[in-house]
Amino acid sequence: MIQLGTNSVTLGNLVGSSGTPDLLRQINGDLGNSNFFNSIDDMLSKGRQMFVTNIVEPIRKVGNVIKNALGSFEHNDRIIPIVTEDQLASIPIPMHMPVLQYAPVRKLFDEGRIFGFGYAAVPEGDPYGRLINNGTIPDVAEAMDKNGAIWYDYHFKSTDPDLSFTELDSIEDTRKYIDQVLENETWDPTDYPNSKG
Repeated sequence: MIQLGTNSVTLGNLVGSSGTPDLLRQINGDLGNSNFFNSIDDMLSKGRQMFVTNIVEPIRKVGNVIKNALGSFEHNDRIIPIVTEDQLASIPIPMHMPVLQYAPVRKLFDEGRIFGFGYAAVPEGDPYGRLINNGTIPDVAEAMDKNGAIWYDYHFKSTDPDLSFTELDSIEDTRKYIDQVLENETWDPTDYPNSKG
């Protein structure tokens, strides 16, 4: 009989700091000669795994959806650069047309291979691309006349969206990122993380 006083008796007091070979053999024998704790037969490990799979992971997924939705509401009326995987999950509404009217994305939309943010149709043309490329010269030497002068071409329409240079830069950065996504991933950039068809 062990009498407990003011000092509690620990397992180490009973079996030593590492136990005794006979005691460990007896425990293993009682458990079918296997290393029970953290083994495949460990009921605690199985329960922990079930808890993580059935409770923790779904809560994390819901948390990510909420976080992305909140992020979408936070930037819902702004043109911002979409340059990360997380941002693909909550593309603000003002960025929908700059993405959908981008030629590689429009092609996928017209083929029915992407969700297209749920739109039934995309307006013709790409005013965003034209505005981004306004005043740019792909080949300066070719554009130069015999006197060494260069003429910059700007094309505006009364129906063009009213965008700042910062917003045009954001759209251009987004399109460059979408090029990377389309080249390297299977994601639908208009319905992340689902895949394009």
